[in-house]
Amino acid sequence: MTPAPKLAQHEELAKIREIIVGPDIAQLRATMVQHDSDLRALETALAEMRDQHERKLDALKRELRRTEENLRAELRGVAERLDDQKTDRQTLAAMLRDLATRLETNTPVTNLLEELTTPAKD
Repeated sequence: MTPAPKLAQHEELAKIREIIVGPDIAQLRATMVQHDSDLRALETALAEMRDQHERKLDALKRELRRTEENLRAELRGVAERLDDQKTDRQTLAAMLRDLATRLETNTPVTNLLEELTTPAKD
């Protein structure tokens, strides 16, 4: 066989192969390209959603920290007010001695409560 008949035979085989398998391979390639494109689009969408969720989570964490700080500050304020309003043992003992003295001497105790609630002047 000379090169021309071999070439013709090869071309004929290529045409036959194209006729038999060609459309299926072309369709498979097109499907594969489409799936690849869809996969890339999904990966991009997933990355965007992940970023969005991370931003929301960070915002929620900041809000939680801010709320926690506000609650702690409020709790400290309440504790300080309670400490300021708390009567120490010596003052309480003095008030009870005063009450006992008034009761023993029949001195009226009606103003005692008012005297106890008004702050002492130093």
